[in-house]
Amino acid sequence: MWVLKDSNFRSWYEFSLKCQKMGLDVITAARMLAWAMELYENGKITKRDLDGIELNWGDGTAINIMMDKICNKEGFGEILGSSVQD
Repeated sequence: MWVLKDSNFRSWYEFSLKCQKMGLDVITAARMLAWAMELYENGKITKRDLDGIELNWGDGTAINIMMDKICNKEGFGEILGSSVQD
């Protein structure tokens, strides 16, 4: 997940698999998460906005939790998901 600064192959595979299973575009999902990470890094959104998730660059666990939220349309994931789903 080059755009998310996560070089862990297993994280990338899990991310891609979730996208594929849910019919989401991998590149768009990664870019939306990168945008959210940028917002988090710059203090525009907080851990509270993200349901307690620290959305730091390269954190594969946080990335996959946010993907679950996107897929389930929960919390901030519903906002992000509105750009990656039909």
